[in-house]
Amino acid sequence: KLNRAVSGKQVLALPWGDVDVAAAAKRDVSVYADARALSGTVLRVGQAPMTPAVSAPSGFLDDAAIAVTDPATSILVSDRAVGRGEAPSVATYADRTVVFYSSAVLGGGPGPNDPDSALAMRQQVLSEAALRMDEPGRRPLVVVFPPAWTPPGPDYTQFYDGLDVNWMHLASLADATTQQPQPLAPDRFTYPQWQVNHEVDDAAFTSFADLTEEAKHLQRVISVENDLTARIRAGSLGSLSYAARNSAVRSRVATVSTTGWVRQQLDAISVSGPQRVILSSNSGPFKVTITNGLDEPVSVRIKATSSPPMDITVPDRIDLAASSTTTQLLEASTDKLGVHNVTITVTDLDGNPLGASVELPIRAAQVSQVIWLIMGGAVGLLFLAIVLRLVRRIRGTGPSGDDSEDAEPPPSDDPGGE
Repeated sequence: KLNRAVSGKQVLALPWGDVDVAAAAKRDVSVYADARALSGTVLRVGQAPMTPAVSAPSGFLDDAAIAVTDPATSILVSDRAVGRGEAPSVATYADRTVVFYSSAVLGGGPGPNDPDSALAMRQQVLSEAALRMDEPGRRPLVVVFPPAWTPPGPDYTQFYDGLDVNWMHLASLADATTQQPQPLAPDRFTYPQWQVNHEVDDAAFTSFADLTEEAKHLQRVISVENDLTARIRAGSLGSLSYAARNSAVRSRVATVSTTGWVRQQLDAISVSGPQRVILSSNSGPFKVTITNGLDEPVSVRIKATSSPPMDITVPDRIDLAASSTTTQLLEASTDKLGVHNVTITVTDLDGNPLGASVELPIRAAQVSQVIWLIMGGAVGLLFLAIVLRLVRRIRGTGPSGDDSEDAEPPPSDDPGGE
């Protein structure tokens, strides 16, 4: 059906996601550049050629929006944007060619019937064309239908057959605007204040920028080549669209939710370590464990900070396969005795923190000296006890000791003895 609908016809390609061009031009021109590149120049179905174009549902574009376009882009603006006099069909303004379309058709057909019915819309087009029949030069009628309206029928032929009259010729935008453009004075081109107030606001672009930064972090840690940031941005451009003007909160929530999902992926790369570390001297090793919970291989670094300062040697790069864990041996050293509160943080290869970290206390030197002092004192006491025991034994034995066989018995106190 799409092939039949566009076959042999000029197709206009709006920026991807129908981004608010006026807002993007003033707040983040990269959004328009990305949307323009994503819309491409070829419709994949049937390979129909497309013409890059910009247009707003309201019919208004400002000078900033026009300035970001290139000369090959078709710029369509409502004739209501011309402040004085009759709007030309084709004009030169701000070094660009601008096409003005009929605002009457954009508003729907005449009553009393349904203004969005095929009959009412067809009558509006024919009446607008008839009014130009008596004009000198017969300005071409450029028609843009209401954003939510599509012609009835499976292939729209019934609607366009009703416009096939002998005094009007249907043509593409390129064919209808071949006439010489008329210069348009700057003071005749208007962009109402209510349009300025209605643009996608700064907060929406800030949320989108935050999402982009988180997506860049995730893309950088994945080892295999990928275009994750571009894909995430493309999927979220709708939050900066003209439709988002009417649903600012919902669009912001969608962006923040996507940022949260990216954050969850980054949090799947974690680090853990022992509850405490006691060094045997003023330097020594300790282990930390890095876990990759993603389904893709990653390359990360770890960064160590300490209070008070402590020198900790870390590897320059850690490569982890998908859904894997590795243990890294780190070396800590310091000249300052006591407890050091150390924080180990996971970063990408450029040193940007990913979010995961672990804190652990490392006690250095002072505790180990006390241990050696206690052990040395215990050994000293042991040797002292051995020496004292030997001395006492030596003093308690000898020639005149109780063990001599020649020793005389003690005298008897018996009075009957001789």
